[in-house]
Amino acid sequence: MSLFSKFTKNNNTADKSATCPWSQRKLTGSQSHVLPRHGHATTVSLPTDNLVLFGGTHNKSKKDLFLIDTNNMSSHPINATGDVPASRMYPILAPLGNNCVLLYGGQPSSADEKWDPNFYTLNVGTRQWSRIQMPEGRLPVERSGHSVAVSGNLLYIWGGQRAGRYLDDLFIFDASTC
Repeated sequence: MSLFSKFTKNNNTADKSATCPWSQRKLTGSQSHVLPRHGHATTVSLPTDNLVLFGGTHNKSKKDLFLIDTNNMSSHPINATGDVPASRMYPILAPLGNNCVLLYGGQPSSADEKWDPNFYTLNVGTRQWSRIQMPEGRLPVERSGHSVAVSGNLLYIWGGQRAGRYLDDLFIFDASTC
């Protein structure tokens, strides 16, 4: 699997000084062959430079979880325990700091599965998933294909779709409460 795209100022790949700012790298590791997929979510795991990848599909939906070490460009599966979320397509992952990430949303991988309205945190260091307990009536409608932006402890979740209906709402999640 390739990570990142190649872009040059003048399309002259022989002129290495013209490469800006993208470069192309190949992933190594025993699991790099299972990573070609779409519909997954990826984020950085702060304070490290490692990437966490969850879900998506390649021939069938997966709830695979991988750590990509950006220093040596290797990929490794994460065998996490706890409240492990079901496989899904087009969720979001967002960094929470302290080596934790937040997972929300995503389309069920098959028509007989239910949409999951829950938020999950993953402690990358301990490899532990936790479902966040939220008060009744405080969850946004389940969705996939939405976007997230992080500012401090606040996560802004925008849009997406559910069963072909496009959503135009904004949900603000305060991560300091979990």
